[in-house]
Amino acid sequence: MNDARLTYLFEKYYAKTASPEEKAELAHLITMENYREQVMQLFADAWEKYEGGGTVISAERTEEMLRHILHEPPSLALVDVRKGTQVRRIPGWLRVTAAAAVLLLILRGFQLWNHRPTHAVNTPIAQLHAADVKPGSYKASLVLADGSRIVLDSAGMGKLAQQGNTAVVNKNGQVAYQTGKKDTGAVMYNTIATGKGETYTFTLADGSRVWLNSASSINFPVAFPGKERRIKITGEVYVQVAKDPSKTFIATARGLDVQALGTEFDINAYSDEDNINTTLVEGAVKLTGGSAHAILKPGEQAHLDNDGQLSQPKDVDVEEVVSWKEGNFQFESADIRTILRRLARWYDVEVVYEGEVKERKFFGIISRNSTLAGVLQMLKASDIKFRIEGKKLYVTSM
Repeated sequence: MNDARLTYLFEKYYAKTASPEEKAELAHLITMENYREQVMQLFADAWEKYEGGGTVISAERTEEMLRHILHEPPSLALVDVRKGTQVRRIPGWLRVTAAAAVLLLILRGFQLWNHRPTHAVNTPIAQLHAADVKPGSYKASLVLADGSRIVLDSAGMGKLAQQGNTAVVNKNGQVAYQTGKKDTGAVMYNTIATGKGETYTFTLADGSRVWLNSASSINFPVAFPGKERRIKITGEVYVQVAKDPSKTFIATARGLDVQALGTEFDINAYSDEDNINTTLVEGAVKLTGGSAHAILKPGEQAHLDNDGQLSQPKDVDVEEVVSWKEGNFQFESADIRTILRRLARWYDVEVVYEGEVKERKFFGIISRNSTLAGVLQMLKASDIKFRIEGKKLYVTSM
């Protein structure tokens, strides 16, 4: 949605001719979600016009500008009831939108550079793109109860297997378990797993939908005949639980039990991460780690550390946590090692650090359909040098 008034106020602000009333109106308009795309374009155009075409603008510079714009109107002051003080907050989506504007400008500059004459391509950026890595794909492996393995992708439509009274069907590129009215046989278990560079979505027999991130797995019964629906996961999994008050739904990951009923949540339980993070999107879940318990509300996250200690719930940016499910990388003050662990899983590369790498924080958003070099281009503005050699990504501070 484009609004001529928003463009007018934005341009007046940058020209330093906006009145206090106009600044207040601008601050109000840029926080409205229906102007996301327009705000991103306005930021990108402004940086290009006032900072110089092709200049890489830091995330810090963008957030500084956001805070300066939002500082004016007292109507935007919010009360933090936990501290009893007034604070002004930038909505999470607005920070990401501004970060995307920075990325838009970077990519725009790169596209212009990429169309320069061929004699000018002998540069580190050209070398980065000469050895590139394609993004991951929609794929997984299904291990049936008898140990047989089936590759899951967009091909192979129709019925894949029959296990007891449950049919395994690939419909529209997604596996679904279809259970008959009666199933009195022994409970059989399947495993669906993604490797590095893979992601997959499917539906359990109870109607619950599951999304698997790269290098993840879920072990589950092909039918849920009892009073409990229990699954076991590794890696990162997002679950949209089908409502069934008569059957408790429990997801287990490395000693953590997540009990839910008609809810949506994300569990990140990668073995190379310090904690197992559970984030609630909708509904309510009860976490059990050892003898400790916690109840999450929507928008909250809690973690179980390697010592078995369960943290207290805290507010998080849910959009950032589940961005992988929506096909994006999204970072809110993420350090470089955290970012590169995510990239290593999706692009199936090994990260090699050559010496100490400067500790920096990043925020931004980019499609997971981008090549590895395309994502790294966003990070090159921060005094970090990357080199791709085959399936290895070398990282050095400049």
